[in-house]
Amino acid sequence: MTTIELFKELCKIPHCSCNAQAMLTHLCDFAKKYEYDVQVDNANNILCTKRDSLLTLQAHYDMVCIGEYEHQELYESVQESKTWLKAKNSTLGADNGIGIALILKAMSEGKKIDALFTSDEEIGLIGARELALEVLTPYLLNIDSEEEAVVTLGCAGGVDVNVNIPLIKECKRGSTCKQEKSGYKGGHSGVDIH
Repeated sequence: MTTIELFKELCKIPHCSCNAQAMLTHLCDFAKKYEYDVQVDNANNILCTKRDSLLTLQAHYDMVCIGEYEHQELYESVQESKTWLKAKNSTLGADNGIGIALILKAMSEGKKIDALFTSDEEIGLIGARELALEVLTPYLLNIDSEEEAVVTLGCAGGVDVNVNIPLIKECKRGSTCKQEKSGYKGGHSGVDIH
């Protein structure tokens, strides 16, 4: 199967954050089919290992689920002479489904890699924070980037920072107003976090 064919197969498997058991089972079964040793920790992270691997490829296996994601209908759209794969009335799950597909392709071709699939990235990097599996290779490469053929140091994820700023009070005259916006669909898609 090609990487895109593998990705399309992944789109058929429910894998919303906090509800990705079917994907966990699929990934474990796939790895065992190609004779990987498979471990799962309490946070539902999956580590697939093979003897003599030098590199671990890592991707998260949950997705932001919006719209009709239970019955995802994929279609192709041509824009500016490029073909785009999209999902009708739903999020596509390319973040990070395409990373998973790349790893599965490498596994199926017999590449000497280990695979680490982390859980619940979209809701706070939970799997990565609670990882209890030992990566045995000297190198790890995260496959969750925005650009093809580019290595990115960093991500569109989040971080908690506590800052103490001294408060200076001044008396002012005038009026204030409060503005709120709501009703937007949640989640994010790559760098377009809206």
